[in-house]
Amino acid sequence: MLDHVREALFNILFDKIEGARVLDAFAGTGLLGLESLSRGAKDVVFVERDRTTAGLLKALLEAWKLAGNGRVIVGDYFTVEAQLIRSGPFDLVFIDPPYREMVVERALRFLMENQLVSPRGIVVVKHHPKNAPSIPRGWSAVDVRRYGDTVLTFFGPPGEMKGKND
Repeated sequence: MLDHVREALFNILFDKIEGARVLDAFAGTGLLGLESLSRGAKDVVFVERDRTTAGLLKALLEAWKLAGNGRVIVGDYFTVEAQLIRSGPFDLVFIDPPYREMVVERALRFLMENQLVSPRGIVVVKHHPKNAPSIPRGWSAVDVRRYGDTVLTFFGPPGEMKGKND
């Protein structure tokens, strides 16, 4: 995620992060989860399927003395269901898969079917403007922001982010 998009994202979420339980579902380098920890999140679960990248993320958490607040699950998001269920529910979920992988709707269904989002939780999905995900049943798109070829869609209980003007 580009720096200016990430900064805008955290400006929007500023009052949702303190004390939150966060899931960085397609972690990669873990920037979204790490930023959440730096802004006061209680804990973050990172899911990363690449073993080398996951190892680097674990080392970074240890070096920054954040290992007690961050846990890295090595595996594909869709195959670590039991570990995620034991870790959830989450107050804030980031879904930022590579654009070439069309998995956003499947990822949202996985969250909802397994009740991995707390009742007032927010799910942030990064996607291409041409690939807007369907709104999960019982949820609404509470905010949508476009930054060039990047769109951030915020899903949550109806009215959860009402009044945000960033």
